[in-house]
Amino acid sequence: MAHQWSYGQNPPLDLYSNPNMAHQQYIQMPGQVPQMPQYTQFQPMPGQSPYGQPPYGYAVPQGFPPTQPTVPPGIDPEVYNWFISVDADHSGKISAKELQQALIYGNWKHSNDKSAHLMISMFSKDHSDTIDLIQFQHLWKFLQDMQVVFNRFDPTRSGKIGMGELQTAYQQIGFNISPRTIGIIMMKFADRQPALDIASFIHSCLLLHLLTNSFKQRCQSSPETASMHYDDYMLLVATYMF
Repeated sequence: MAHQWSYGQNPPLDLYSNPNMAHQQYIQMPGQVPQMPQYTQFQPMPGQSPYGQPPYGYAVPQGFPPTQPTVPPGIDPEVYNWFISVDADHSGKISAKELQQALIYGNWKHSNDKSAHLMISMFSKDHSDTIDLIQFQHLWKFLQDMQVVFNRFDPTRSGKIGMGELQTAYQQIGFNISPRTIGIIMMKFADRQPALDIASFIHSCLLLHLLTNSFKQRCQSSPETASMHYDDYMLLVATYMF
């Protein structure tokens, strides 16, 4: 039943009751303005932030989720996570050994010590034994592209491509090499049959890229002719083939 009262009369006691505070009423004395209840101001404990966050300079307590690192612009989040998971010293660069572990995280198991060093040599711009995050992403894109080429010439998914398919695959990548050279590559990388698996194909592509780039750096008048000292030539072979 609703309360009825007229102007000039004192309102019923329960009219100003706070519905959120049981058993409390705002009691008005005759001629007195109703008073609101007084609340005690919250005082944080020493060292505690009033907003529930640790004060500046304090570590996040155990049990709280760590702050997620920000992925740099233009970097694939998965590639970034693989990279930082193996960058143990947080230097922003990874070695050949760390690279192999990062590739495993990316479900790429077609790598060994030699191919990892070739990958570093191909993508390191300062000729060091490490690559940074951007170079690692370029490397990952290269591996994905090589996988696409390999699968194109392995329609039966046998896991191997023969000599005829290999020459066409090389041409599609940009390597116009003779059947004689491809035969030597087969002898070096193939097992019992004249065919390459994906790991050997990637390894051979790395070698061809590095040798081709080194050759182009020594070209002067013609893009297909280079002049070099014998020792320079042997240095190239020893660097990439052994």
